[in-house]
Amino acid sequence: MIHWSPASGAWPTWGAIQQHWAKNGWETGKYGYPLDTENCYPLGGGTGCQQHFQGGVITWNQIAGAY
Repeated sequence: MIHWSPASGAWPTWGAIQQHWAKNGWETGKYGYPLDTENCYPLGGGTGCQQHFQGGVITWNQIAGAY
């Protein structure tokens, strides 16, 4: 999905990070709108991903899931 606001522009969300954002109220919840795209990186032999939102960061990894 692509989400847009005048303040943040248009950014996509997907997967576990999108599911966590949805559980927390989408753009009207504590995170607000996304500020960038999901970025993934190597993490201890696996993968970790983060996406920045107006109200904080949602992080995902293979062990903990999204938080």
